[in-house]
Amino acid sequence: MSLCRENFAKVAEGLLTIVIILLDNLNNHITLELFASQTYLSMYAFFSRDTVALHGIASYFKKESEEEAEHAKKFIDYVIRRGGKVLLQKVEAPQTEWENATKAFEASLACLLISFF
Repeated sequence: MSLCRENFAKVAEGLLTIVIILLDNLNNHITLELFASQTYLSMYAFFSRDTVALHGIASYFKKESEEEAEHAKKFIDYVIRRGGKVLLQKVEAPQTEWENATKAFEASLACLLISFF
């Protein structure tokens, strides 16, 4: 029997392990995108309130929320197209109050950095 044939099972098992890890990472990233979307949506709601009334900032966060939700949908479509199983995980409730716009933008930057790393 050839050496290639003997090692086939080990190679296939290794590839399957890589696929499982990749799929798990994609599902985790979908959760991060959905969390970011909800966080931005919460910021939009906060800055839209009549007691805060920073409508330009609210509009910015609404756009960001829609963008993050679109990213999640694209990852979901990718997993489905590749024959994987999408496992949506519980998304933690976002913060709903901010001291000021600077704190909200700092939280926004944290969401952005988390989704990259």
